[in-house]
Amino acid sequence: MVPLIWLCCKHIPLPGLLVSSIGCCAAGSAGSSAKNLRNEKILIYLSMDAKIILGRILQRLIDSGCSQFENYNRFDFMELKVESIILSRENGNNVIIPFGKLLLGIEAYKSDENGYDKKTTFLRNHNLTHITSPIYSLLHLLPKEAYIN
Repeated sequence: MVPLIWLCCKHIPLPGLLVSSIGCCAAGSAGSSAKNLRNEKILIYLSMDAKIILGRILQRLIDSGCSQFENYNRFDFMELKVESIILSRENGNNVIIPFGKLLLGIEAYKSDENGYDKKTTFLRNHNLTHITSPIYSLLHLLPKEAYIN
């Protein structure tokens, strides 16, 4: 079940959320009833699927300490930041993977269930470039079924 959240219009903009109906709490008078106030709030549809999948990927990465897909380079977990993770490539260089890029990859796999079985070119076609191999490796920490709606 997808969670629904009621938020006052003062909390907008909220990135990544789809607003399904809009009202403004500022339009109500001080004497507005609870019912009117409820009707003047915003119903926001929040799909947490991608973020839940991201959390599972991060947990699997932290538990295993590395990410490596068959016949691809290995990426060792270095550090977890607020909006990214840092991995170490086999050549010793560190690479920063923003969560936003991982979420793009997750959404790409969710939009095309055959994408999981394709090579890194599939991710490049979804504007994931320069860090495609580590993202591909991280996305494959979970089975294909994790990305099917």
